[in-house]
Amino acid sequence: MKVFVDTSAFYALVSATDEFHDRAREIYKDILTKGFELLTSSYVLVETFALIQNRLGFPVLKEFVESIEGIFSIYWVGEELHREAWQLLKERQKVSFVDCSSFLMAEKTGATIFAFDPDFKAHGLKVLE
Repeated sequence: MKVFVDTSAFYALVSATDEFHDRAREIYKDILTKGFELLTSSYVLVETFALIQNRLGFPVLKEFVESIEGIFSIYWVGEELHREAWQLLKERQKVSFVDCSSFLMAEKTGATIFAFDPDFKAHGLKVLE
């Protein structure tokens, strides 16, 4: 199974004060135990890096980056997906641009979502719980 990891899951894993921290750790351990393929996107990483650095500082960001190297397949958002995400955002308007790109990426790859953001389920995607 392919699992697409969102910023909300990454942050919950890293921040011990996040309300979903314990659940995120359980889900992540289960994913690793079962050997599922982990995916994320370049846009999710940019969003995650900014959030972690801003809220938790550079040392935590550095540790996070080193901990995921070689474990995740990174899908680099190109011009076509960027334009598709923009079209979706114009239709939806109340979700983030990064989430729109993630919705499309998950649909294209057939991935299940690891996220605590309710917008993924509202979009009709399968979310790990």
